[in-house]
Amino acid sequence: MLHVYNLYNMEKNNDIKTLDRFLQGRLSGQEEKNLFEWFRTPDTKESLFASYQERLDNASDELDDDVQQRMLNHISLKIKEAEQARQIRKLSLRYRITQIAAACFLLCGILGSYFIHTKRTASSEELIVRVDRGQKASMELPDGTLVWLNSDTKMKYNNAYNRKDRIIRLDGEAYFEVAKDRNKPFIVQVDDMEIEALGTAFNVKAYSADEDITATLMEGSIAVTSDNDRVLLSPNENISYHRPTHQSVKTTLYNTDLISAWRNGRIVFNGETLGEAAVMLERIYNIRIIFETEDIKNYTFLGTIKNNSLSNVFEIMSLTVPITYAISDSSVIISKNNNHKRNSP
Repeated sequence: MLHVYNLYNMEKNNDIKTLDRFLQGRLSGQEEKNLFEWFRTPDTKESLFASYQERLDNASDELDDDVQQRMLNHISLKIKEAEQARQIRKLSLRYRITQIAAACFLLCGILGSYFIHTKRTASSEELIVRVDRGQKASMELPDGTLVWLNSDTKMKYNNAYNRKDRIIRLDGEAYFEVAKDRNKPFIVQVDDMEIEALGTAFNVKAYSADEDITATLMEGSIAVTSDNDRVLLSPNENISYHRPTHQSVKTTLYNTDLISAWRNGRIVFNGETLGEAAVMLERIYNIRIIFETEDIKNYTFLGTIKNNSLSNVFEIMSLTVPITYAISDSSVIISKNNNHKRNSP
């Protein structure tokens, strides 16, 4: 599940987003036509009301319940008034949409003023995005940068992001397609490493529980700083920083698409031990993996598994690694298979 700890709803319904743009006069003729068709559907009012109710619900714990209720009542009243006006005066669809939506956005404007006030008095100005184990998510930052977040990932950025700078902090794995802005470099900060980019696409894996931090560049260029060393990466290059030894290694990769394959539901193993693979699988499937004996963790696996259930993943692995497995609730017990006949991956 994606948790966004900020003062607005970042997962708007597409129709509501289109309605936003309609009020701003930013729709093409075809987009307006599609909007009008949506507005004619029977459940439009319910969808519209529900969207703004959700905005209020997610607004702030400090927002008085009575204020929220009065805002919702006012939205409901304006929707009813527009419907009555349609019946009496047969107003145009464009006029009805504008009246209803303008009433809603007026309240959101009032609510926005409340946000600014509470934010200025709050002790913390950080916005936090968290993705639970077993989930993935994507989002767009205020500057237009696109971000894909892998399981068990947390990202933080200041509410002044894109005003003076573009700095985020990451604990987990994320893929970035950075919007270009030469005046404000895009910076990803993780423990022991900082990645700076102007406009590029790259992947960062930096779980606080892992010993290694890796940054892989797909397009453009990035500068990676660790322990006062600054390394420039070109496309198809990767840098890995080992926390215990404070050592960095830069590598040229044949296929960087495999690094970000997790965005498309693919799991890629590049010769990791089963112990290392278990950490990855626990995050992806939100499970606990138990090894019957410690030596099983040293087996290695190489291959790519596409869009498979948990049982299929272990079934495929058991074809090339001498293991058996038992899945029970949210746990997987891995045992050694002494009768295993090795097959090709």
